[in-house]
Amino acid sequence: MKTSFWLFAQFESATLSIEQICELTGKAQQTIGNRVSAGTFPRPTSDGV
Repeated sequence: MKTSFWLFAQFESATLSIEQICELTGKAQQTIGNRVSAGTFPRPTSDGV
């Protein structure tokens, strides 16, 4: 199953809020921000692609 289909089935959207990402990963918002800065977590996109 493609990721976008799974996201839509799970969240009724192909994009996620930071709160949803935290819930899915079990990581705090600060941790995700730190990992984005370090290049070890995907950067957010404005169009969800």
